[in-house]
Amino acid sequence: MKWLRNKMNKKGFSLIELIVVIAILAIIAAIAIPRFAVIQANSEVKSDIATAEEICNMARLQHVETGTALASEADLTGAYMIVPVPQSNALGSFALSLVGTKYQVTFTAANGTSYTLAQVIIENEKDVIE
Repeated sequence: MKWLRNKMNKKGFSLIELIVVIAILAIIAAIAIPRFAVIQANSEVKSDIATAEEICNMARLQHVETGTALASEADLTGAYMIVPVPQSNALGSFALSLVGTKYQVTFTAANGTSYTLAQVIIENEKDVIE
C-alpha cells in the first residue's frame, strides 16, 4: 500500500506527453517560420521605398539650393546624401533620373519586382513648406 501511495504522489510528465508537446511545437514552427521570412522581405521593400522617397527629396533639395538639375544619383553630393544599396536586393542599386519635371527613383527588389517613385521638382522657393 505504501508503495502505491508513493507512486501516486510522484509529479512530472510522461515520455508520451513530452513527445506530444514537442510535436505540437514543431507544427507551429513549421507554419510560423515561412511567414516570418515573408514579413522580413516586405519590410525590406518598405525600407527601400522610404529610401527612394528620401533620394527624391534630397535631389529636389539640392536642385532648389544649387539651381542645377541632377541627371543621376551620382550627382547627389555627400552633403545632401550618400545613396545606399537597397536592403531588398544587395546586388541592385537606386537609379535617379530626371523625366520632364519629375525626379524618378527606380530600384528592383530581390523578387524581381521593379519599383518607381516620382516627385515633381519644386519650381521656386515659395513652394517649399517650412
